[in-house]
Amino acid sequence: LTQVLTGDYREVDVSASRVAVGSIGLTQLHARLDGVHASLGQLLRGGISAVTADRASGSAVIPYPELAGWLPHGVRLSRAGQDVRFSGSVQVLGMRIPLSGTASPSVTGDGIKVSPRSLTVASGVTLPAGAVASRIGVDIPLTALPLHLRVASVAVTGTGLRAGATARD
Repeated sequence: LTQVLTGDYREVDVSASRVAVGSIGLTQLHARLDGVHASLGQLLRGGISAVTADRASGSAVIPYPELAGWLPHGVRLSRAGQDVRFSGSVQVLGMRIPLSGTASPSVTGDGIKVSPRSLTVASGVTLPAGAVASRIGVDIPLTALPLHLRVASVAVTGTGLRAGATARD
């Protein structure tokens, strides 16, 4: 009760099964906010945009189907250890070329980048990753995260890419 009256909360945990950040659908959101400042009046009026926190950290998953929306139609994604496996076909010079390979996720200043590491066409010929990287590589902007959160880590999971984010006031 004291926290509600003063508007200062030592710790707030937030969970959601699905949220949208810009045009990107995230799942399995878990966040921890430390040193939260929000008056009772702000909360009653729904003014969460004025809520501040001294520190925030959390994670959410970008599901494979969401990631596939950034790729050519028909390319499927799955886990391959610490990499992402892709398979399908892309249009090159008017022909559909079947391919498969692996890609590695990494954190960028604006979000997450998924870069091809290896590509193999259906005939078994291995191509350098740069040959069709522009069609398979993905830049996922995550600049619209709440509370000024910035992506700090990315890991491959069975359901998608888990992004970890932090912020400090």
